[in-house]
Amino acid sequence: HPDPERPVLTVVAGEDLRRRADGKEHLVRVTVSADGAGSWVARSAGRQGSHHVAALALANALAVLSDGEGVAAGDPVDVLVTGPVG
Repeated sequence: HPDPERPVLTVVAGEDLRRRADGKEHLVRVTVSADGAGSWVARSAGRQGSHHVAALALANALAVLSDGEGVAAGDPVDVLVTGPVG
């Protein structure tokens, strides 16, 4: 089997990634790409409901949002890379 470990990167949130505090860690489907300055930026891949398959197909990472309000655009956010990042 391939190594089950996935790289975790700290990138910049390209938009607000909001959530409600509920005592849980949330994994939000995102796309990670380089901006014009060469920084890695995460943006939502779309709606996050389990029935939103397009967001699942577009995502190349999962943003790890700790319990709380989420992160604001421009803040650092950890992402678990699930596909090619470019």
